[in-house]
Amino acid sequence: MVFGYVLAHSLTLLCSGTRPDKCLVAYSGSKGGLNMMAKVLALEEAPNHVRVNLVSPGAILTDMMRSFYEDKSEAEVEKILHDMQPLPRTGQPQDIGNTVAFLADNEKAAFVTGADFEVNGGITLACNFSAEN
Repeated sequence: MVFGYVLAHSLTLLCSGTRPDKCLVAYSGSKGGLNMMAKVLALEEAPNHVRVNLVSPGAILTDMMRSFYEDKSEAEVEKILHDMQPLPRTGQPQDIGNTVAFLADNEKAAFVTGADFEVNGGITLACNFSAEN
């Protein structure tokens, strides 16, 4: 029986933590560090029946993401985010919520620990967006 779980969160918008990107030393390092921290905690806490997983959202249509494009209309922001990843739609907050709900379910995700769930429409496969754009 699993006694608890820990979920960590690491934004994957710039593919940092999965590949190097110019001018993003601290940002990339923090993402890579959080990923490894979750894996180490998963190893350390597994004997205590505690699962530790990472959720790494991509370009999700949130107020924070909209604030990066204040000079753009809602439709323009949605198109920018849509064009960042291979899946032909824009990520929604519910996409992240569904993943967290799955991981928090001690029956459905009972055997999941040390995993990084990249909920990003495939942005880390394409990585066609960088800080220089």
